[in-house]
Order: sequence, then structure tokens, then C-alpha cells
Amino acid sequence: MHRLYRAATIWSAGAAPTSALLVSDGVITAVGSDALASSYDEIVDLGDVFVMPAFIDGHAHPLFAGREMLGPQVNNLQSVE
Repeated sequence: MHRLYRAATIWSAGAAPTSALLVSDGVITAVGSDALASSYDEIVDLGDVFVMPAFIDGHAHPLFAGREMLGPQVNNLQSVE
């Protein structure tokens, strides 16, 4: 299924803000004029909203925290004295 999403502002980080976004089978395939020129099955009007990619960082550094617990606790110190 190809859905064209319309919104007041769609920001894709790689191009100028636009108002059209094409999603095909769950994958973003086009933005802006490329999306409008594509064929689609449905138009979803999101109205007066701002759309942007989700910034998800799914990693952590638990070893660093464990290593810090072995030595003196210096994270909140304001001086070396």
C-alpha cells in the first residue's frame, strides 16, 4: 500500500521542509515533489502539524558505569583540591 501523508511541515533533515511524504509498505520512499509525483492508494491529511523523523538511540554503555564504581567517585567534583 502506498500512502501519501500531507502535513503543514514535514522535515526530512536532508532536504528543505515540505508538505508531502510517501510511505510504501511501511518504508518512506519519497518526500516533497517526488512524493506528489508518485502514485499512491490513499491520502492521509495530518492537518496543521510538524512531522520529523524520530531520533531513537537504542544503545547504552553499562561497562563505563561499572568501571567508574570501582574507583573514586569524581563525576561531581568541581575542583582537583
